[in-house]
Amino acid sequence: MKDEDVWLHALLESVRVGVHAVNDCGVTILYNQTAATLDGLSREEVLGRHVLDVYPSLTEETSSLLRVLRSGDPVLLRRQSYRNFRGDEVHTANATRAVYRDGRLYGALEIAQDITEVQHLAERVVELQAATRPPRSGERSAAVRYTLDDVLTADPTLLEMKARAKRAARTSSPVLIYGPTGTGKELFAQGIHAASPRANGPFIAQNCAALPGPLLEGILFGTVKGSFTGAENRAGLFELASEGTLFLDEIHALPIDLQAKRSTD
Repeated sequence: MKDEDVWLHALLESVRVGVHAVNDCGVTILYNQTAATLDGLSREEVLGRHVLDVYPSLTEETSSLLRVLRSGDPVLLRRQSYRNFRGDEVHTANATRAVYRDGRLYGALEIAQDITEVQHLAERVVELQAATRPPRSGERSAAVRYTLDDVLTADPTLLEMKARAKRAARTSSPVLIYGPTGTGKELFAQGIHAASPRANGPFIAQNCAALPGPLLEGILFGTVKGSFTGAENRAGLFELASEGTLFLDEIHALPIDLQAKRSTD
């Protein structure tokens, strides 16, 4: 083994992300132990085999490695769900790009982060949010513990903020609440909800910094069966918050491309 190969092997086995490379025919030529652990396979079961033989639930369209081989365009961050040939389900966030040698397409390299556990937890959160939606009988959401009357103050600045919040509650426009951590942004969000015509609808809070972008998109907007491998029909938080309020905490943490999207509900 050449010196550079020794260093490359050491590097691949020290990183905590899966590394998977295929040649221009889609056959695996490099696969580190982290990727093997992520996929629930051994390296011997993957090296030297075509991607679709190892992951039969994928297709030429849904495999990010094969898509990059076909188009040459990089996939910077893409959610992918698939099953290996044993039937085990895996959820990843992938970054994939083409590799060229002497101007010719040589293969594709992918770095994958395991989001399986986070995916299941996030889906469970959405299920719980759906289960705890208030009935349409006028009962207030259990998630709302505060109203604007709970903000007790004689400070002129805070009194003005309460007045602004009450005016905002009378509109159907999105409201931006900003300030340092611990200053009561969710308290004001709950207060605005409680003072609004949507007070008897659901109040759902989601920390945007708590989940990776590819996963958060499905949580917010929902998924449709067939939209990606392994996707099922599932309502998103925008739909669950219909006729109520969705509070997006740490909204600045949303990826730029996701910030541009919107719900049609």
